[in-house]
Amino acid sequence: MTKAKEIAALENLLAIAKTGDSYIGEFFTEDRINQMINNIRDDFPIDMHVDLVEAKHYEAQTSRFTADINELTGQIQAMKEAHELKLREILDNICESGNWAVAYANFSQSEVIKHKLYRAPEELTLHERQLLASMI
Repeated sequence: MTKAKEIAALENLLAIAKTGDSYIGEFFTEDRINQMINNIRDDFPIDMHVDLVEAKHYEAQTSRFTADINELTGQIQAMKEAHELKLREILDNICESGNWAVAYANFSQSEVIKHKLYRAPEELTLHERQLLASMI
């Protein structure tokens, strides 16, 4: 394509952009298209000195996404805390019944031993006491 044809194509885009009723008009401002035309005339790369991306648009999106991420992170943290609290309640109920086999079947050994240590230290088995002693 010759320079003249490229410039003519851009001038057609410029006419469309001036109507403001198209994607072309929203994205390619008159200044941008004029700069592209000047770049072609001067044998410069077509995008030289042409901001093809509106920084403000992406800054606003980034800000909104950051706020969404922060909100969702807070919701996840609240859900984790609620989940942990519910697990503690379940472990409490199992331990109150003295059914340690069920506790061990559903929770880690360290969770059950920790719970026993604080709630019912007299029910620690010899193996559990030895395990605790080896950690010291």
